[in-house]
Amino acid sequence: MTELFKKLNYKNQETILVVNPPESFEVELDVISERTGIIRNLNQTGAIEFALIFLTKQAEIDTIIPEIMPKLRGDALLWMCYPKGTSKKYTCDFNRDTGWDILRNSGLESVRMVAIDSDWSALRFRKTEYIKK
Repeated sequence: MTELFKKLNYKNQETILVVNPPESFEVELDVISERTGIIRNLNQTGAIEFALIFLTKQAEIDTIIPEIMPKLRGDALLWMCYPKGTSKKYTCDFNRDTGWDILRNSGLESVRMVAIDSDWSALRFRKTEYIKK
């Protein structure tokens, strides 16, 4: 397993959902595919325990969250990945602090941030019922 997937709290889930990964992320997927199945299309899964969703537009967030919510199982690991403000390769119309209202309105809160690489960051969103208060 890679150091990145350790940081992302991968715990031997049978399958993981990975949507729109950049080409640079394929190396990570090649390594983790030796341990788990990788699903690349949201329509090909009925239940999500671990997901990495790569996004660059607010409209993508607003479209995918209503599709993901009914499929999240228990304390699923939902990572929303977006370009860093310092990325020279990618641009984004939201950031760490803005653009996540639909997730909050769906009962999710951001709980952790991880650097994917020099271009991408990931925010973990968790169902509020699983967040210790």
